[in-house]
Amino acid sequence: MNERKLYIMKHSSHNNNNLLFTGKCVVFVDAANLANSAKKFGKTVDYKKFAQYFHSCNQATSLRYYGPTFHAKKQQGFFGMLDKIGFTIITKPIKVIRDQKSHHDIHKANFDVELAVDAVILLKYFDVFILFSGDSDFVYLCQYLKRHKKTIVIFSTRYRIAKELIDVADQFIDIKEYAEEFLRIYPF
Repeated sequence: MNERKLYIMKHSSHNNNNLLFTGKCVVFVDAANLANSAKKFGKTVDYKKFAQYFHSCNQATSLRYYGPTFHAKKQQGFFGMLDKIGFTIITKPIKVIRDQKSHHDIHKANFDVELAVDAVILLKYFDVFILFSGDSDFVYLCQYLKRHKKTIVIFSTRYRIAKELIDVADQFIDIKEYAEEFLRIYPF
């Protein structure tokens, strides 16, 4: 079996000093959470650079994108691009909930259940679970994966991650440190 190695690379340095984990990897992207984290410091995700980064060392067996659909033509082009660069795309429509107190619409499209179910279904196909989210709802999933001898790597920001998720992870990585690898200036 050809074992893949996960390198957490900084600024294109690729050497054994950066070796953190070995094995087959899968990257799960909670798109709304990642977008909000990047936006916090004036950035947006460059998914082409993102895919290139994770494919550069054959480190991802799979890239998975979980995000809402807006039924806009521009978004269909975006999904086409994600598909072309190797993402599996999981979507659902945004749910609009009317807040009775403020009379404002709240837009929701949580993917916690879909992401967790997919991780369990794919369990035998990966050794390293890489999650782009800071949501505490994933703590239970990560505990389950650890019981099945999976390595847990969490990418988020210090200000958008639950302490419990950091505690259960084998490695927490602040995405701000990887701005050059897969983020770009947010278009205002």
